[in-house]
Amino acid sequence: MSTNNYLKQQIEFIINNINNNNYNQNILFFGPPGLGKTYYCHYIAKEVNRELLYINCSAINDVKSLNNIIMAINDGDLLFLDEIHLLKKKYFEIFYGVLTDNKLSVVYTFEETSKVMNIPIPNFVLMIATTEIFNLPQPFIDRFTHQFCLTYYTNQEIKNLIEVECRNKKINISDILCEEIILASQSTPRLCINYLKMIKESTIKITSLYDVFGINYLGLNQFMVTYIKYLQKKIIVSLNKIAAYLGLLVKNVATKIEPILLRLDLIEITAKGRVLTIKGQNYNEKKFSIK
Repeated sequence: MSTNNYLKQQIEFIINNINNNNYNQNILFFGPPGLGKTYYCHYIAKEVNRELLYINCSAINDVKSLNNIIMAINDGDLLFLDEIHLLKKKYFEIFYGVLTDNKLSVVYTFEETSKVMNIPIPNFVLMIATTEIFNLPQPFIDRFTHQFCLTYYTNQEIKNLIEVECRNKKINISDILCEEIILASQSTPRLCINYLKMIKESTIKITSLYDVFGINYLGLNQFMVTYIKYLQKKIIVSLNKIAAYLGLLVKNVATKIEPILLRLDLIEITAKGRVLTIKGQNYNEKKFSIK
C-alpha cells in the first residue's frame, strides 16, 4: 500500500470520529509544497459538514490576534492554521493549555496588577500544515493525535490523478500528452492539476506542454534552466552569485528552485558552493520526447 493510500484511509477514520463527536482529532500535516496539505483540511471539513476557520499564520502579528482567533471558536468547529512555522516561537505555548485542557490562559493587566484568567474553550479540531516541521517546538508537535508526512506521488498515482481529473472535468488528452504531464508534474499533484487546468482553459487544442507553455521535459521553468546553464560554464558557484545572476532573492533560489534541482539529481550543494552532478553536466534543453 502506498503512503498516500494509507493517508486516505486515516483521513476517513478521522472523519468518522468527528461525525461521532470525538474531537480528540488534532491533525498535523507536514511535507513539501503542493502535496495536498491544504486540500485534505478542506476535504475533512466538507465531509463532516462543519465550518472551517482558515488562518494563514503570516497574518498573526500579536498575542491578542491569536487569542481572539481561539476565543472565536464555537463548539464543533474546525480551525485550520496554515504555514504554522511562521508563527512566532513564543506564541506556541498558548496552545498547550488549549489542546490539553481546553483552557486559554489570558493575562489581564490593570494598573500595576496582573491576573491570569483561564477561559474555557469549546470542543474543536485543530488542523495545522507546515513545510518546515523541524522549526516547530517538540512539546507542540507532541500534542497532535494525528501526524501525517505527505510524500511525493509515484508516476502511477499521478497518472491516476490525471484520469480522475480528466473524467470529472471532461478534459480530453492524448496518451503522449498524459506522459508529458506525468514527467513535468515532478511527482507533485498541485503541478499536475495546474497543467490540466491550463489545458482545459486554453482556446486552442494542446498537443504538447513544450510547444504551448514552454515547459520542458523535466518540468523545469526558465529560471531553473538558466541556473543549470550558468553552472555548466563554471566549476563551482556560491548561492549568492547564482541568485545575483538570476536576478532573484537568495531565499527564493534556495527554497523554490534548488529543492527541485536537488530532487532531480541535477545539482549538489557543497561547503564551497553549488556544483552540477553528472546528470546536470549532461543536461541540454531539448523538446520532450518519449523513448
